[in-house]
Amino acid sequence: MSKYPKIKVYLITGFLGTGKTTLIQNLLPHFRSSIIGVLINEFGEIGIDSQLIPLNPPSLIEVIGGSIFCQCCREHFLQALFKFSTSAIEILLIETSGLSDPTPFLIDFQLVQEKTNEAFEYKGCICVVDTPRFLETHAALDVVNKQIISSEIVLINKIDLADIDTIERVKNQILNIKENLNIYKTTYCQILLDFLNQLEMSPITIINRDFSNSSVTTSHMDINLTSITLLNRNNLLSFLNAIAPKSRRIKGFVRLEDNYLYYVDCVDQEIKLEKKDLNIIESKIVVIFCEGIDITEISSVFDKWETLIASYSGRSGMSK
Repeated sequence: MSKYPKIKVYLITGFLGTGKTTLIQNLLPHFRSSIIGVLINEFGEIGIDSQLIPLNPPSLIEVIGGSIFCQCCREHFLQALFKFSTSAIEILLIETSGLSDPTPFLIDFQLVQEKTNEAFEYKGCICVVDTPRFLETHAALDVVNKQIISSEIVLINKIDLADIDTIERVKNQILNIKENLNIYKTTYCQILLDFLNQLEMSPITIINRDFSNSSVTTSHMDINLTSITLLNRNNLLSFLNAIAPKSRRIKGFVRLEDNYLYYVDCVDQEIKLEKKDLNIIESKIVVIFCEGIDITEISSVFDKWETLIASYSGRSGMSK
């Protein structure tokens, strides 16, 4: 038997840019009396979201470069769970990649339970949806529906960006995908911790699924853009506006010519820059493209990035 109580596990899923990391940021203060562990999964090769979580290893583990439910990252995911199983944490929050199909989760979870003498207690899955974009993404991408099917609670987020009719249409469509869900309407994923009590009363969704047929949308391509050169704000915004229409998600950190660090957050064509006090020197951005993008269009993004870097002549630098 483990010398620690069972670790409560919450799975947090949702499509790209819906607010999963924001939800974790909001949950951490509510759990301040407990020892927390967080596992962040990112589709791209550069970890961005983990930089926004105020935890350090070994309480924070990131798995990058694909879905934790795919063969490319599955072993790293299992190893992370085994590490957490022997730690002193009391609560584990797992954030899936926005492109992940979480339906195979309980298959791997059961395997870990068998090898750790049931160190964990799975509480359920929370799905965050982007209200303004949901009707389009769920119709175009099956992974969005699978994220809902796997969940016990759905947060209809960003309601401040949608009208009442759209909010109700989103709610009804979600209930068409899966009945008897606990649904909450939120802005910036702000919600009282009491909503987690609904997981105690909700039956866990168990989906029998062949692992080999899971678990990530493969039609999306991503690239990493990095530079140690300071960037001009207006030129950066022009660059982001130029590539946003072909992108599902753009995120990362940039250091501008004022020498401050900014978090880049782009969902579709909504672009945000937020100043951050983090010890990150190099600018690094992950771009996840829309389905079916042509390789020549991707090449043009690299060209635009090189032009952006060259446009700032205040300092010399290099990019890759």
